[in-house]
Amino acid sequence: MDRTALLAGVALFDAGRYFEAHEVWEGPWLTEPDPQVRRFLQALIQLAAGFHKLRSPTGEASASRLLGKALAKLTDLPDELLGIDVAGLRQAAREWEGSLGSGAPPAIGHLVPPVL
Repeated sequence: MDRTALLAGVALFDAGRYFEAHEVWEGPWLTEPDPQVRRFLQALIQLAAGFHKLRSPTGEASASRLLGKALAKLTDLPDELLGIDVAGLRQAAREWEGSLGSGAPPAIGHLVPPVL
């Protein structure tokens, strides 16, 4: 996995450019041979797509579905992968998913609690 693409996507996500982050991660996801890394990339893509959907007036249901799918993919991954704190990301995804339906937008901050 090319960490340059991974970190470029993280920077885009953190800047609120969710569609672009999704696009950056999609190429590596399609070609990644390691199934764990593929699942991780797919979870990141689903998180980005979910936040992108939140920008539409009726996107909360789609966003909730995508965040749930991403969280399910993150659940069985190791706590650290590719130098990323996956345990922290799982916790953030739970908080994001839990904030949907509350009327308050999810607090985004940083996608990945610190890159190790």
